Amino acid sequence: MENLRPAVKTADIACRSTAVSLCSLPKQGLVYFMESLHRWYAAGSGALALAVALGAFGAHGLRERLEAYGASIYEKAVFYHFVHGLGMLLVCLIASAQVVSVPGAKRILLLLLAGLVLFSGSLYLLALTRIRWLGAITPFGGTAFIAAWLLLMYELLRYSTPQQ
Repeated sequence: MENLRPAVKTADIACRSTAVSLCSLPKQGLVYFMESLHRWYAAGSGALALAVALGAFGAHGLRERLEAYGASIYEKAVFYHFVHGLGMLLVCLIASAQVVSVPGAKRILLLLLAGLVLFSGSLYLLALTRIRWLGAITPFGGTAFIAAWLLLMYELLRYSTPQQ
């Protein structure tokens, strides 16, 4: 938290010189927002690192273990894992630019994270274990992904209209 003090001071100066929506937050709220967003950037970066590692593991370590069907499921899990890890970083950037509301960004990020765990996680497990009922979990993750992107669209449209 101490390492955020210079950023808060900079944000404080920016608040005095421009009309920034975060300026209305108390200083503790601004620190919490920046700290929270910092963690989401880390979560998105971690998701991407894990996607690359699991993709490499699938390409090199599982080549002989997985049949064609299992390999295609695993590849789909890695693809969606990677795309939505990038999506997490994109939402963080959009939130940093204050184009969407802070609560909206957090809801979107939680939905993306839930989608990663449910969608990609169930596909990874299905490919590795061949337990068919795991496929029933996958649509819940897909639904979380869709909900996240629809919520982002809503937040962007809501903030693009002038507030009166």
